Amino acid sequence: MRRSRRIVVTLSLVSIAILVAVTPAPAQTPKYGGHLNLMQREDLPQGFAVHETSTIATSFPSMPCFNNLVVFDQTKRAETVDNLVGELAEKWSWQDNYRNLVFLLRKNVKWHDGQPFSSKDVKFTFDMLREAPDAPAKLRINPRKDWYSNVEAVEAPDANTVVFRLKRPQPGLLVMLASGYTPIYAAHVNPASYRTGCIGTGPFKMKEWRKGEFVDYVKNPDYFMKGRPYLDSLRYVVRAESVRPSVSINHFGSRGFAAYAATSAQCQRRCAAFHRVRRGSLAQGAGRPSPCPCRSGFSRDPFGA
Repeated sequence: MRRSRRIVVTLSLVSIAILVAVTPAPAQTPKYGGHLNLMQREDLPQGFAVHETSTIATSFPSMPCFNNLVVFDQTKRAETVDNLVGELAEKWSWQDNYRNLVFLLRKNVKWHDGQPFSSKDVKFTFDMLREAPDAPAKLRINPRKDWYSNVEAVEAPDANTVVFRLKRPQPGLLVMLASGYTPIYAAHVNPASYRTGCIGTGPFKMKEWRKGEFVDYVKNPDYFMKGRPYLDSLRYVVRAESVRPSVSINHFGSRGFAAYAATSAQCQRRCAAFHRVRRGSLAQGAGRPSPCPCRSGFSRDPFGA
């Protein structure tokens, strides 16, 4: 027992030391340029089709390509409804006692193929996810259909406005829309094509996916957040064997980064026990779960959000 506790404490201290060593000081001005390598524990099981998968092995290396309507503020420690910031949505508001959720979208946003982004894309995505009778497309598998069972309709009254009409009040819908599993798909792209490629609005464009080896991204020069991202390129390196988390930085020009890697069977058992202990506090609304001490990852992203 004491030996296990020492291991956990040691790993935690190592994680903190790494984080302090690579995180720029608050007053430091970010620099442009550079390349970031990130570890991927397995090849992308569904390509970039986030809406057809239930595993982070797809969503984690796909998110540089995509944007959500809203996301959690990456500078905040807890992921709560009070810590949301807009991505493709500039503003949002509840109406009719949390029965209607209205989004005002950003203007002059482009997909990676040059097509304009609009409310049509948002309606297309969520009609497909909730499997509306008149949805123009269908997913091969839809693991999160139940997330949207309370959505009665998604309306696009104009190019820059989207309205979610709910059957019952549901303030927590915003939290689901901020997750890593709710990117917006392009209405003019066949959803099946995301299994082999990625057309998004995100800060990075997919350059190459060499199956079993890596995924390469390059900076999106037309990204709607001016001056972002700072990095020129990313590479997700597939490492299928059990290894400790690590990240390689040639030039650190962003606010932060993330590392996600496989762990040993022993460490996975410790993580399972760790989260069983944490589950009680999570049920009481303590915020997002504390990271397992075995996974020395980093929570701030390099994607310009």
